[in-house]
Amino acid sequence: MLSRQRLALESQGINRRGERENVPAPSPDVPPAAAPFVHRGEYLGWFVGLAAAAPALPGVHETAADVRDSHLRGELWTIARDGLVYVFRCPPTSTSTTTE
Repeated sequence: MLSRQRLALESQGINRRGERENVPAPSPDVPPAAAPFVHRGEYLGWFVGLAAAAPALPGVHETAADVRDSHLRGELWTIARDGLVYVFRCPPTSTSTTTE
């Protein structure tokens, strides 16, 4: 199942490469470390680990595993840098094939 999800996310990334040019400049609340990734979606914040992110994120994210699973499904996008995890909410896509 994970390999199918990974393949679907990679395909989405390949298919969306051309869309990045139309992304507006990041807002002032986006830290410089996260600014290059604003094309991934709505910036939700930075956290010291996924466990800290889970209760602060909107929706049903109670544990670090919930955040990880949302990332694997393509709902959230996360990047870890310098001990912090930056989280973005991915825009919905009609071409998502990550569900069974």
